[in-house]
Amino acid sequence: MEYTKICFDIPKEAKKIVCFPPGGGSEGGLLEEMNLFEEDVIDDRDNDRLPDTWEERFNCDATRTAFINSEDEKNCKELLGNNGENKLNPDNIDSDGDRVNDGSEDPDKDGYNNYQEYIENGHPNKASVTLDGTNVQTNCYAEFSDFSIKGGSQITGIESVGMKFVPGEKVILQLNGLQITGGSVKEDEILVRTEVSGPRLFSLLDDTTFNDGRSDFVVWNIDNSPSTAVYDVKVQLMVPGKFGGGELCRDKQGVIAEKTKKILVYNSNKGGCLDSDEGANYDVDGVCVDSNGVNVDKCENNQAVDYFCKNGKCEMGTKTCGDGNSCNKGKCTSVCFDNDKNNDIGTYGICKYLDLKTNTWKISGDECSPNIESNGIIFEFKCGNSGVCEQEIKSCASETLCKEKTIKINFPQASISNKRFDVGICAKTIGANNEFTILSDLSVDQLITLYDELPEGEDKERVAEQISIRSGTPEDLLANLFGQT
Repeated sequence: MEYTKICFDIPKEAKKIVCFPPGGGSEGGLLEEMNLFEEDVIDDRDNDRLPDTWEERFNCDATRTAFINSEDEKNCKELLGNNGENKLNPDNIDSDGDRVNDGSEDPDKDGYNNYQEYIENGHPNKASVTLDGTNVQTNCYAEFSDFSIKGGSQITGIESVGMKFVPGEKVILQLNGLQITGGSVKEDEILVRTEVSGPRLFSLLDDTTFNDGRSDFVVWNIDNSPSTAVYDVKVQLMVPGKFGGGELCRDKQGVIAEKTKKILVYNSNKGGCLDSDEGANYDVDGVCVDSNGVNVDKCENNQAVDYFCKNGKCEMGTKTCGDGNSCNKGKCTSVCFDNDKNNDIGTYGICKYLDLKTNTWKISGDECSPNIESNGIIFEFKCGNSGVCEQEIKSCASETLCKEKTIKINFPQASISNKRFDVGICAKTIGANNEFTILSDLSVDQLITLYDELPEGEDKERVAEQISIRSGTPEDLLANLFGQT
């Protein structure tokens, strides 16, 4: 037997996915002689195995406004609307700073990470769809809304770890909203698979029938052997295969039916010190455990109180949450959000802050000067040091005007999803009075269509210039591109 390729992807322990050609058990053969396992040479400045141009195309965060085509824009906005994002910077191997290689991220939750999407020609920002729009079919469409964990004691005051268990207790689960939504499989063919994973390659698998998942079922009877640690509890719906493995179920959007939560196991017989947020980290909530017990990060008078390990014991540190931040659930979090932190005059910017006096949120959108004669002036808003939105007056660049438009904005970090705002932007436009088009809002495909429709004149020249800038096509080649003589 000869295998074709084996890859190891350990997101938080390895800088890159490592793949190997046929190894032990392989007798060489045609596959090795043809060098089928050599990696394609790509431009990859940050060595995350994703081509620079691929990262530039599929980068998806709340600040992006221009896209190569309308389909990429639509998929990105839907991802942001579902509180997801896919930050990709060709010069940063970990663009979102979560200690996971960009190639190992799975922003659309379809079970294929960015590297696999690139290799298989899949779309990284839309679940279970290839770049040509083909849906990846499955036999099992089933889902659950959440799962509850019982059997231990609740950890209050933080969000990262929900329950604490000690030896002798049982980890009990119950799935909520469990249902089949399509496909050819029946209830008796679907399993609820749970995996508990922890330090030193600890892993515990358990299968439960679909129907039994609706009521309490035990996944771990904890004895005295586990170390004190934070463990991941992952729940999946799947159809088992005849010879092991199986097929994961998906919801109607193609997202795999999978959810993960964290629990703490405290074993007083196992010495040492554990800090779930790994050091004096005031921006992340967590727990610190030593021989004296469990300490939970907390807030006191707008100070974050963080517990961390030092010399084998938990010690306490504090930090005042200033500069627009407030302490909430054991960590410093922002009370002011700006989707355009650099006050870019070419970005639809909004600023949202919490008025601590009235405990209400207030939102300001970038706006044009009310003086019509000053339509080259824009009022930008950004988070100030006091934690409120402050105004900055800027001038538009040459050959651009300030125009206001009602648009939908997705800003998950500020809990804004598909809400309409009147926002100003400095941009090149065509048309006059209220009948204008902002060229930066259009994809390259839309610009080309518009170019074909316009008569000769300044507007057509402006569109041609935008196509040249956005597509990288020299202006002197545009005539050939559009079939002009």
